Amino acid sequence: MREEVRARRAAATPVTSSPSRERHDLEWELGELRKMVDRRVRGEPLQYILGNQPFGPIVIKTRAPTLIPRPETEDWTIRLASLLEDKFPTKDGGERKVLRMLDLCTGTGCIPILLSHLRRRAGGITVAYGVDISTDAVLLAQENATDQSLTHSSSLTGDDRKSVLDVICADILQEDFMQVILSRMEPPFGVITSNPPYIPLDEYERLPNSVKEWEDQRALLGDLPPHRSGGGSKGRGLMFYHRIGQIVSADGVLGVNGVVALEVGHTQAEEVRKILEETGKISVTEVWKDPWGVSRVVVGYR
Repeated sequence: MREEVRARRAAATPVTSSPSRERHDLEWELGELRKMVDRRVRGEPLQYILGNQPFGPIVIKTRAPTLIPRPETEDWTIRLASLLEDKFPTKDGGERKVLRMLDLCTGTGCIPILLSHLRRRAGGITVAYGVDISTDAVLLAQENATDQSLTHSSSLTGDDRKSVLDVICADILQEDFMQVILSRMEPPFGVITSNPPYIPLDEYERLPNSVKEWEDQRALLGDLPPHRSGGGSKGRGLMFYHRIGQIVSADGVLGVNGVVALEVGHTQAEEVRKILEETGKISVTEVWKDPWGVSRVVVGYR
């Protein structure tokens, strides 16, 4: 916390060496630290207090109530970037190749932003789209995209073309969502990713208050909430995976040799694997474990 306070002070005021200035700065730092500690004591997540979270080699801005990027998501995103380098070479002869991405339930935008960053570092170009129902998340993802120099225009051509991330506010559960894809995102996509809401209702009710009271329920709960399910849902947190399966199934959405990568809850891998296999667009699936040995990602290959 102290490092963050000092960084904020340095960014806001010129550095001076007079005794009075140093005393003023110290008092200001102590005051800001007390505020941060008070917020933490009240249960606010540290990532919201600091305003950022490292994610691979980049830093992602964080702000309540948008879901905080987790280390298990960071792990599989880096692994996926390596797989995509092999599956979709960044160059064909001397021409730089463009990889089109779709990230559903994008939150902070951490997944497509890190994938775009790593692919750009390898010499490639991405045209990515992030989708979220939350206007808070969309605005934050746009800020994070700007911080990583991801332009919002794909009009440049040739070697001057830049990687793109456009973030769209939309509800993937709505019946007209496919029209949004077809009209605004120009499929097909080489890769479709998602860390969707997947926590079953009974597990959600047992989450710590530091999660339930600060992070958006819509980013966590994979079942219908009680007020929409007649008092309770007996689901398995799979509602969004079934919808993603429908999106993947649609003609023209997943490209030739396309890849789908979906983060899952600790008991959901085999069920989500079956959902992908039943789309008719996926020929091979596999499950990746996270660093703690939990089956965390289902990957499907067309």
